[in-house]
Amino acid sequence: MRTETPQPAVLILLDAFDQGWTATLENGAALPILRANVLVRAVVVPAGIHTVTFRYETPLLGAGAAASLAGTLICLGMIGHARWRRRTTLSAP
Repeated sequence: MRTETPQPAVLILLDAFDQGWTATLENGAALPILRANVLVRAVVVPAGIHTVTFRYETPLLGAGAAASLAGTLICLGMIGHARWRRRTTLSAP
């Protein structure tokens, strides 16, 4: 979002407040996300012309990806082990 204000102001966005949101200015400075009107989010924007970037990342995305990777590796290990056992059983005299 592009903002232009002669003095510091509160930018209120009318969508749901959630823990996964982050906000930064064009120079990379982080802005704390505040709860406004109980349900929506807001940030305090400094005076001047600024571009505020909002990003959302699911809070448990990293944990979910790690669990999925671990499950995939376990399944591949079990498949590999089953094939190895079948080969050793078939090649036995």
